[in-house]
Amino acid sequence: IPTCVGIGPTKTLAKLANHVAKKNPVFGGVCDMMDATIRTMCMEHVAVGEVWGVGRRTEAKLLAQGIK
Repeated sequence: IPTCVGIGPTKTLAKLANHVAKKNPVFGGVCDMMDATIRTMCMEHVAVGEVWGVGRRTEAKLLAQGIK
């Protein structure tokens, strides 16, 4: 059974790391967002609406403020 692991300084970043680990084979199933370089790279490539805890209304508000 394939599994993926996401590591981050907060629950939201750990969940985002897990999401990235699943979608991007370059991580080999493990994404560690404790490294600021990796965290920045990942956050640039994930839409704000895909982040755990961001619903449709929050997404709309963030996009209106230019946060992608």
